Amino acid sequence: MGQTIFIPRELELIETRVGASPDTVKRLVGLGFEVVVETGAGTLSRIPDADFAAVGAVIGKASDAARADVVLKVRRPSEAELKGY
Repeated sequence: MGQTIFIPRELELIETRVGASPDTVKRLVGLGFEVVVETGAGTLSRIPDADFAAVGAVIGKASDAARADVVLKVRRPSEAELKGY
């Protein structure tokens, strides 16, 4: 498989957006990327994990970011998050 893109859950509770929509994930998968979406990443956007999985994403955990080539977030990652990447 090609490069891996990881989409984490946003940690700031005021942030209701997610780094990619199911439509964007579908396009990325179609281009040959492996897309891993952290469990619950879309919860505050009212996008269930099943919607991401239905378009080809793998539902994973925060530690999956360490093996990703690219991490897509809405907000700048915290110092703690950067250590996990």
